Amino acid sequence: MLEGPYDPVTGLMNDDLRVAGLLPLTEPYTALGYDFNDLPMAGGDVIDPSVLTVSGPDAIVDWVILELRESSVGTEPRAIRCALIQRDGDIVDLDGISPVRMPQTFTNYRLGIAHRNHMGVVGDLPNGSYFEVTAVDFTDPGLVLFGADPRSASGSVMLLRAGDTSFNDEVIYVGPNNDRDPILSLIGGTVPTAIATGYHREDINMDGVVKYVGSANDRDPILFSIGGTVPTMVRPHVFRRPTF
Repeated sequence: MLEGPYDPVTGLMNDDLRVAGLLPLTEPYTALGYDFNDLPMAGGDVIDPSVLTVSGPDAIVDWVILELRESSVGTEPRAIRCALIQRDGDIVDLDGISPVRMPQTFTNYRLGIAHRNHMGVVGDLPNGSYFEVTAVDFTDPGLVLFGADPRSASGSVMLLRAGDTSFNDEVIYVGPNNDRDPILSLIGGTVPTAIATGYHREDINMDGVVKYVGSANDRDPILFSIGGTVPTMVRPHVFRRPTF
């Protein structure tokens, strides 16, 4: 579950980007400079427009990244796939339905998830993840992950932390390379009440509208992500190839 679009009342994420026709048919991560390590089946994916016509809990919310990493050190990706995430949190292949296929040698791996404006997470199980596992539930508070407090919580549901507008796996509210200033810059840089529409990393709640102030703005979630009270705090790297 992505914190930005998550609705604790319904237990689903909003699919406002899909409803507004803003979701791209081509994966966005190549354009963002994501390092696919020249792995096969990694990057450049395109979906059929019909995939975005599905509504309800299985409607597509956005594109995500999945990584299978070598289990002993956790830094080397053996497979990377662009995939789609549904409103109910299922991560599916490019047809919007099927499990994501990542053909690899049968052994132990660590599984990681990344998103363009949320902090990624990666499993920290001692022996990695087995292919016999039928599902890995990243909303489960009991799932062991790398790093201290890598997810946020909504009741008993764990979420990927929102606020990484710079897509560098850190959330910073003030200071150099912070994630707040890009929001103000996108809306024009001078009038904080201005808005921008479209498919943007700065749209933290993923409603298709980038706002710096006012209700449902995209600035407050960044402060909340770092703790909510001390603006100089930083959420550090968790996903970007940590060593176990």
